[in-house]
Amino acid sequence: MLESVMVIGGGLGGLCLTSGLHKSRIRATLHEKNPAADTHGQGYRLHLDDRGDDALRECLPTSAYALHRAAGGGPTSQFSVLTKRLRTLKVVPTGASGTCVDRSTLRAALMRGLEGVVRFGEEFTGYELLPDGRVRAHFANGARQEADLMVAADGINSVVRKQFLPDARLIDTDAQVVYGKTLLTPQTMPLIPDQLHKGFVAVTAWPRHHGLAMGLMRFATPPARLGLPAVPDYVMWGFTAPPNDFGDVRELMRGWHPNLRALVDRCEPDETFTVRVRHAGPIGGWGVGPVTLLGDAAHAMPPSRGSGANLALRDAARLCRELVAAHRGERPLRTALDNYEEVMLREGFAEVDASVRAPGEWFRRSRRRAG
Repeated sequence: MLESVMVIGGGLGGLCLTSGLHKSRIRATLHEKNPAADTHGQGYRLHLDDRGDDALRECLPTSAYALHRAAGGGPTSQFSVLTKRLRTLKVVPTGASGTCVDRSTLRAALMRGLEGVVRFGEEFTGYELLPDGRVRAHFANGARQEADLMVAADGINSVVRKQFLPDARLIDTDAQVVYGKTLLTPQTMPLIPDQLHKGFVAVTAWPRHHGLAMGLMRFATPPARLGLPAVPDYVMWGFTAPPNDFGDVRELMRGWHPNLRALVDRCEPDETFTVRVRHAGPIGGWGVGPVTLLGDAAHAMPPSRGSGANLALRDAARLCRELVAAHRGERPLRTALDNYEEVMLREGFAEVDASVRAPGEWFRRSRRRAG
């Protein structure tokens, strides 16, 4: 019977799982290497679809879920593809399902009620399997923790996965994305394409395979009014280019619509960063043991379909459900993990494949329409 769980990594998936276990009165601890929740930027806007929102509703206490909903943005109704001169190529209705959220605000809501459960400043360094079938984790500060199960929720560079599955591969696509954040002010509001008020926008620039993705984050209620860290409204954007054609974004955007160039030019410099696009290579199942994986630690994917966070949250809810059943004695822990891992790997890597194909498909469709 399952009695205790330790989660490695304080991202969205790890926090969601820990919250669900805590709500179900299963002894759980979460270990995060950063010394505090706001040690560094946690990323920007993300779109939560039904998968992510249903997982949060299932795992969070009612008050924390209500806080998350109050701090979110409005629903989105479409996905638009535009040319670099802002001519519309394609509009895909998405209905009113899902909403946009700020990642740092969502993390703060997820931590409500987990005081003493989330342990900051504990950098995982390795683990050992114990004779009684349990697992002991070691941390850089000298701390040790034992549990019936350890869950790797420590992201694409998972230290747990490197020990647990040393042959698992990360595939470097050679693509890069420059992410930026531009605050909404009276000066920047007129620069925003009208389509952005209704949902995510992708700008394509042929023949150079350049692209600009944009998402608007306007809070229904300012987070500070809800007792959460203050975050102003903003536009999130990400500029992509082939690896052999990457340089200064302002130079690469010569010939683009002046509003788009001005929007990027007015970014917050301290919150602009470059990410190499990588994704997980296929992995099979693994043998019996008190370790499992969640989210990007298992099936990291490119950001092209906006599915990474939603899949991590769904993994968390599914794993929580199985672990609660094991805790109640409804099934052995190994059976619960088998149930979780079979579906998690199958659905996760199906989404990895779809996310890898998505940019090429959009470029091909847009090229035909632009031509």
